[in-house]
Amino acid sequence: MKIKTSELQELVSRASVGSVSNKLLPITSLMEIELVGGELKLATTDGSTYLYVKQSGVDGEDFKVVVETSRFSKLVKKITSDYIYIDLQEKYLNVKGNGEYKIELLFDNGGEINYPNPLGALELVNPRTIKLADINSVYDALKSSRAMTTKVMSLTGYCFGKRAVTTDGYIMSGVDINMFNNQCLLSESVLNLVCRAPGDKMQVYFVENSVVFESPTYVVYGELMDDSDYPTENTIDTLLSATASNKCDVSKTRLLNALDRLELFVSMDDRGIVLNFNEDSLMITTALGSGAEYIPYRDGVKDVVQQNVVNIDFLITQLKSMPDDLVTIEYGDNRKIRLVAGNVTKILALMAN
Repeated sequence: MKIKTSELQELVSRASVGSVSNKLLPITSLMEIELVGGELKLATTDGSTYLYVKQSGVDGEDFKVVVETSRFSKLVKKITSDYIYIDLQEKYLNVKGNGEYKIELLFDNGGEINYPNPLGALELVNPRTIKLADINSVYDALKSSRAMTTKVMSLTGYCFGKRAVTTDGYIMSGVDINMFNNQCLLSESVLNLVCRAPGDKMQVYFVENSVVFESPTYVVYGELMDDSDYPTENTIDTLLSATASNKCDVSKTRLLNALDRLELFVSMDDRGIVLNFNEDSLMITTALGSGAEYIPYRDGVKDVVQQNVVNIDFLITQLKSMPDDLVTIEYGDNRKIRLVAGNVTKILALMAN
């Protein structure tokens, strides 16, 4: 096989992201390389999600081989010659670039490793076309409010229905977009790989308990997560759609800059920050009163004064993921505040005063 070094480096770099090197699952540290009819395909997996990166018009005889992702990726990255030549021999994979390198073939129980191919048995019909810009914006808005632990596995995923949602039980984020016209719960590994895809569109297929995202050069296969213990769509709608009695508009940039300074005066034991909604401005103070800043309203209810305590880390993280500089803060029920910007809504639970 003969291929431009820059082209193979890009393909390998893109494919290696799907390999996680889990010692309990040896397949996750491996990459399958296959050339068929001039189409080169690289495959990697984390054990449940599979990534396929492809390129057509590659010279060479058909072959298939499984190699260690780390070693092969590092070698290809370090080669500086214009072209790379790869030739499959009986006991090794011969790679030529600046020099000549022999990569020993991997065997399992005396035979060649049989790399899984979950796509082989699927019939892909009735695709839905999505824009990658849309799913990237959803991912950016939602990834900070999903659960980071697996205590409740479903809360680590991204719920899609009439809107896209994530929640960790304390924070809930929603984007008003019907991405797939299908109710499903997608894992972080699937969505992360999809958002790395080149181009501007992909085809999406739902087949039984799996999902496939496909473009001519990039394919992601994943299993749908069990959503049986995820909040129901009615619960999500109730929480995200319920507006509070009072609201004000502030600049996200000015608010984040203020919080960045005040964070220096917040203790590691108590991460609470006090939001004082005054008649003409939002006053932010630390719990011990050692710092204070005023953020003028762009618009808001002038005659309602209220004090809320929120976790400063949660507030900073969620503000950073808002798509616009103009953020509406809704307050009034003593349990939560609601942040709205564009088609993104976030709910943050309040701390005790």
